[in-house]
Amino acid sequence: MVAINRNEVAGLDKVVAKLMSLDREDYAVPSSDAMILQGREKNEFNMFSEGREFPMTEYAKTQFNSRWPGFNTFARTLEKSNDQDLYVDTANQLLGRDDRKMVVRTMNPEGERVARAVVSDAFKPIDDHLLVPDMCEVIGDHADEWRSLGGQITDTNTFIRFITRTPVLNITTNGRIRNLHIGFQYKNSEVGRGFAEFSAFMFDSFCENGCVFGSMNIADVKYAHRGSRINTTIGRIFEERIKQQELLNIKGAIVDATRIAIQGAYVPEVKQLLERSVNCEIPDEASTDQFIKLIGKDIGLTEREQEKTLVAFDGTENMFGVQAAITQMAQGVESFERRTEIEKAAGRVMQMPDKVWNAIGSLAA
Repeated sequence: MVAINRNEVAGLDKVVAKLMSLDREDYAVPSSDAMILQGREKNEFNMFSEGREFPMTEYAKTQFNSRWPGFNTFARTLEKSNDQDLYVDTANQLLGRDDRKMVVRTMNPEGERVARAVVSDAFKPIDDHLLVPDMCEVIGDHADEWRSLGGQITDTNTFIRFITRTPVLNITTNGRIRNLHIGFQYKNSEVGRGFAEFSAFMFDSFCENGCVFGSMNIADVKYAHRGSRINTTIGRIFEERIKQQELLNIKGAIVDATRIAIQGAYVPEVKQLLERSVNCEIPDEASTDQFIKLIGKDIGLTEREQEKTLVAFDGTENMFGVQAAITQMAQGVESFERRTEIEKAAGRVMQMPDKVWNAIGSLAA
């Protein structure tokens, strides 16, 4: 599959420049006029229609497969059995019998146009280049208090992070002074995977770890990705799919959400969680290695990620130390998307009730 989801953090200027110049093009495609072709790599598949061929991202392929109930499961089974030819044949037979129209969302991130999404012909695009400039303008008015940590554009989402210029909390763990900044993360999807949201975020300047408090949502900007069906029968879509007044309302909501975020009402709560995490120690009766593995399993880490967390663990036997090992491990995973998922899981560790923490300690004894 095409991968634009490398685990790299880019500066805000580069993220904004990229999202403003993705060269987005959407194409209307009658299903019966489209084809799936085997790509260059074993599990790479391309969408072909009207003389155009677009390599598909993994997410676009999953969306495409989801057009037919059960086909995603069937496709994964064929992938495991190395029967890519059977997948191509079946997909094309389904396309030939499908009287629906679809929209292929494409972009050109690095010199090659790729299909990033396969959606219905009623999909309404609300993209970052329409939203982020307004957000950045509001934050720019408070540049003396806030700075950007940059972010990334992945196959499915845009992530941008901002933190306080000065540390909100200084703590000493395992003989090290750690300066902690609190801020927020902006996340939005151009492929219909959720809405724009602002989540609380913690940054540890000692090891440059980030921890996302996903359940501590600062603000959501909700909008419908679905509207009226497009009129374009086939080919590139130029028609207006979102009314100007609706767009102005969404932009206004983004500005309001940004202002809520920079007011920092969530900062005391995050600070309290951080202070608690230093005092919440791994139970004495627990095997530290087993405890960390069980914590990892509870928050959804793979066995390999659990092992890598043990390698990253620096011996700080408290909740903060466990979180730090998890977020340190996250810096080395393959994709930025997975990194943010793990950082969000680490946020759940920091918010774990004492009852659950102690129960895991008993299991690890």
